[in-house]
Amino acid sequence: MDFDRAAVIAAAEYLVRHPAETLPSWFNECVTMSGTKTGDNKWNIMYSVHSIFELGPNQHWEEISGRRVLVEVDQKTMKSKFFISWHGPDPIEFFKISISKTDESAQVLLDGDISHMDVTKLERLAAK
Repeated sequence: MDFDRAAVIAAAEYLVRHPAETLPSWFNECVTMSGTKTGDNKWNIMYSVHSIFELGPNQHWEEISGRRVLVEVDQKTMKSKFFISWHGPDPIEFFKISISKTDESAQVLLDGDISHMDVTKLERLAAK
């Protein structure tokens, strides 16, 4: 079984537990799905959200060559440092399912409540 098939099984299981009409309006804009192969012939599929990256003092975003770049200005020299890679807060994982590659059986490992999440504090992955 490939990743795409595992993703379909994970989505189906999530929707059985959380029907589409009960999902928050921001679900499709803010949720990331990822997956990893395990050593025991399974896929672990995870759903998560990311908190908004809080800029530090003297930091701002710039668009350079079509890419969003973090810029920090040194207040003594007024020179800019450009960060093409940065690490924001860890993702908030709220659903995790393990799916057997051999027989497609699934075991839900985590099923967290997302109804309390404040959408104003979540990164949006898609334009509204």
